[in-house]
Amino acid sequence: FLTIASPAVLSGDLPVEMTLDSLPAAGQSCYEPKLRVDGRSGALAYCDGSAWARDVTNVVDHGAVGDGHVDDTEAINAALGAAVAGGRIYFPRGTYLVTPETGSFTNTLKMAGGMEVFGEGPDKSIIKVTDAADSYFCLLGGVTRQTPLAGLRVHHLGFDHNVAHNPRTRYPEGKTDAQMTLCAFGESPHVRVHDIRVVNSSSINNITVNGVGVYDVRIHDNLFEGIGGDDGLRGSHTGEPDSAGLMDEDASWGPDGIVGRVAINTTDGSFGKITANSPAGFTADLQGGVDNDWDPGDLYFITHDASVIYVHAAGGGGIYIADNVF
Repeated sequence: FLTIASPAVLSGDLPVEMTLDSLPAAGQSCYEPKLRVDGRSGALAYCDGSAWARDVTNVVDHGAVGDGHVDDTEAINAALGAAVAGGRIYFPRGTYLVTPETGSFTNTLKMAGGMEVFGEGPDKSIIKVTDAADSYFCLLGGVTRQTPLAGLRVHHLGFDHNVAHNPRTRYPEGKTDAQMTLCAFGESPHVRVHDIRVVNSSSINNITVNGVGVYDVRIHDNLFEGIGGDDGLRGSHTGEPDSAGLMDEDASWGPDGIVGRVAINTTDGSFGKITANSPAGFTADLQGGVDNDWDPGDLYFITHDASVIYVHAAGGGGIYIADNVF
């Protein structure tokens, strides 16, 4: 039995957290009352919650509303800009609507350095992409793609990419249309991502920690739902019967933007790599189906990279990924 005498402990059960990170030193506190257990040695440390107000920047204090209707992009960036290096950005309970910023390797919510970004829980503090957003690279990252984010910690937040109202229509994927959640490149060691929930995303490499200065990365206890589903990659053939090429009056792809991807004719069960395309259609060498061609009304789906976690710790390794649910 363990008895802790502290006025900071409220009635009820005390949360217990197992960690492989270093425990707080004796007397050191953290933002939430809990008992921390070293998963290797069994050592204990108690956090009394008294550090809650230390270096915390509340996004609401900078104009964020969190009602799911008002665009909070500018207010959140104001909070990120006001925080000290290594500071802590707090999202109270609410849904924070953001409009992604377009551009090559451009992040929407910008940090000048590694910070602690957190909310009240992945189903309570939610960052949501607005309807009819244009193509975008990443929601949360550095001021530039290579901004060092050493010590970045993101936790107890939800991210809703709202893909049903933001279908992918631009290709190629990558520097302008990756639609990622979190991006840490360059000199960004000691990254921690835990207790977040990402939903309704058609991203490539949703959580990305990648760079020559990356090492010691821990991504754990996160939930990913509805990753990769996108009605913008589905449709039906509106052209001639027995056709080698698909035509879709409602689709719009840039020249050669989808060459090399795989198209699936879900009506006759055939599939094949796309060899050429125009803004209105594409040609694929279909095989494995009933007719291996396109007939009016045949339904199709175009596949794309829907990786969820991408880590390249080129700075020395030390990758820990566990207990995530996909």
